[in-house]
Amino acid sequence: MEKIPGSGIFRGQSAGRDTRALLIKPRCNARDLAAGEQELVMQGKADPDRHLLDAAAFCRELIEEGTIYAFLADHRAELFKDEDFADLFPSRRGRPSTPAVLVCTVMVLQALEGLSDRDAIRALRTRIDWKVACGLALDDPGFDFTVLTYWRTRLRQSSRPQRIFDAVRTVVEATGVLTGKHRRALDSSILDDAVATQDTVTQLISAIRKVRRAVPEAALVELSAASDDGGKPIIEWSDTVARGELVTGLVHDAEAVLAAAQASPSAEAAAEVIGLLALIAGQDVEAGETDGTWRIARKVAKDRVISTVDVEARHGHKSTAVRTDGFKAHLATEPETGIITALKVTAANVPDGPVGVELMGSEPDGLEVLADSAYGSGATRSALQKRHHRLVIKPLPSRPVVPGGFIRDDFSVDHARRAVTCPAGHVVRLTRGGIAKFAPHCATCPLRSRCTKAKARSFSVSDHDAELVEVTYVFGARLPSGGTCPSTRAELLKLERREDPVQCYAVEVCVELGIPHLVLARPAWDPGAAMLVASDMEAAETVAQRGYSRVFLTTGRSGTAAFAESDAWFLIRAVTKPDGALLPRHHQLVLSRGPYRYDDEFALLCEHRIDALVTKNSGGDMTRAKLDATAALDIPVVMVARPQLPAGATVVGTVEEAAGWVARLSL
Repeated sequence: MEKIPGSGIFRGQSAGRDTRALLIKPRCNARDLAAGEQELVMQGKADPDRHLLDAAAFCRELIEEGTIYAFLADHRAELFKDEDFADLFPSRRGRPSTPAVLVCTVMVLQALEGLSDRDAIRALRTRIDWKVACGLALDDPGFDFTVLTYWRTRLRQSSRPQRIFDAVRTVVEATGVLTGKHRRALDSSILDDAVATQDTVTQLISAIRKVRRAVPEAALVELSAASDDGGKPIIEWSDTVARGELVTGLVHDAEAVLAAAQASPSAEAAAEVIGLLALIAGQDVEAGETDGTWRIARKVAKDRVISTVDVEARHGHKSTAVRTDGFKAHLATEPETGIITALKVTAANVPDGPVGVELMGSEPDGLEVLADSAYGSGATRSALQKRHHRLVIKPLPSRPVVPGGFIRDDFSVDHARRAVTCPAGHVVRLTRGGIAKFAPHCATCPLRSRCTKAKARSFSVSDHDAELVEVTYVFGARLPSGGTCPSTRAELLKLERREDPVQCYAVEVCVELGIPHLVLARPAWDPGAAMLVASDMEAAETVAQRGYSRVFLTTGRSGTAAFAESDAWFLIRAVTKPDGALLPRHHQLVLSRGPYRYDDEFALLCEHRIDALVTKNSGGDMTRAKLDATAALDIPVVMVARPQLPAGATVVGTVEEAAGWVARLSL
């Protein structure tokens, strides 16, 4: 076998799991290092002399100050001292290991960039910033990627498995490199487990073998289905009866082995493997259709053990499309420098939010916290806000029960009165458990097909609903792009210039938090004889009550949903195409952008025999011509009033005024 450069192991030897993580779990289930391996390697020392083509000597000025690469280049010798890792190499004989300062520096960069072992060594060999950070020469090839696995194994088995991270934190505090840095980013990364995921049959056989090897009395039990030789029994796997008989036999074997093991004097010493067999035998099987038979369970057990080789690994996923098995590394970093301020490794199925709160526990109050929607739950937000952190966290996505149907934001919740109003206008009181049940109204509701697939809709309100709704309106569901977190003044201004109800909530939050904001509101139209309504839904009700049959609808793409169940015919004019599922059954769509002329609007109304206009009070001159045309033709107008802006909002009436405000803000 090929020997690994810089170590005393050979390629092909078990070197533990490739976790790609800086923080090593204190407990692990990797196989022990081979007998005598501790004697094969002595501790390697860093060479204090510079090389002829030293990367730092030639390229240090290319590395941006304040980055993790510059920090490691300047402080790696303080961070990773040889004496701090002497316990990992107790022998004074054998080939010297790769120096601790080099391996630890690579591990820090690897964790920060989320690289595999192979990719980390490729970066060490080819990237100047890595060579400067690690103190290598420009032509240094680095070391074999398996050395990282070898070091992690030794660290896991040591009394201080987290010493690398502890060293970084100590030097960060001593140097004050984060002084004045008031932002933290929370994120997590799935760490693939090198141990293969095992099916139920393989796990049962493996667990039975472990107990029989550890407990002599269990080894005397006669097996009916399992085997001490390992491997799956040879059966016709497509035969349902044969599979059922095998599972039943394995469960009976497990029960017999457990009974013998638990009665053994050595049961206490073998408690771990006995407990594992009991867990495996219970998590994946259920009683069969006849007494005494067993079958593989038809649902996945919560917190299921996926391998008897590494019992801490779990199924996990970073998205609905990306699933994996293993562990998860949770990090808090300072985004400008990339320095990791806190880190924790958990099973892959542990949610991000609670761990994120834990990582921020050692941070000072009043920071700006950046994170994705995995940290967007109400409980996580509430815990972080208690520490007075400013949250820039993407809200949890709001998914409709029916494709293209209503979402949470279409329901109005009065938290003081504990009442919920549905999109059709029905009001229901919340139960003590926070559930609103609309059963009395759904049977005859014309919007039911867009609200629920069940006989009636029920609506749940969490303890943190109010703050989540506020965040969603400011950052999320109704923005044109489908939701984003504003992080600059320009992005915030773009949000606040939207002329729909989201503006009120956004501006209200900005006023309350003292965030600079601006509302561009064109001078409102005088409604005159128009029928004023408060919402699109009320406008739809007015159309139905008045019996209008041919309606000119100009409330924008977001305003068409309220008319989806109307029997009238609509001429819909919008800048962009609305969602097809939210359009009325009978309509003609015109995509155009103003300004519009009086003669054109007059001709349009006559051509389509319009008998009512439904519009928003957009204000200004660009689209006013339609009002003058309807007045000349004596066509009634239903006008959706502007939402009331909160007191203290900054409002201007022209683009020129807005540009001047932005220019002054940037000074």
